[in-house]
Amino acid sequence: MKVTLVEPSFSGTYGYEVVFPFGYASLGVFLQRDGHQVEYILPAANRFSIEDVVQYIASNEADLIGIGGSFPYLPAVIEFVKNIKNMLSWKDSPNWSRGEGSI
Repeated sequence: MKVTLVEPSFSGTYGYEVVFPFGYASLGVFLQRDGHQVEYILPAANRFSIEDVVQYIASNEADLIGIGGSFPYLPAVIEFVKNIKNMLSWKDSPNWSRGEGSI
């Protein structure tokens, strides 16, 4: 399975602070050990906008997109998920979910 993990620190949201993503790294290693292909995208490190990341993911054809983040990024996460859902609407019945329910 091809997995893309995205931290919602998009260019222009709350500056360009980049810290090591321990949670994503741990998850990525676990998935790789299970035989999955994992890619991690940290938009702020490359100064990518939400649109840049949506376009990349649309061309990448990941089987699973993992998105997480802290509360200050919630508006960016919501906008990002809406854009991803619109861009990938052609896929058959995507399973959109978060920790405790559907989006």
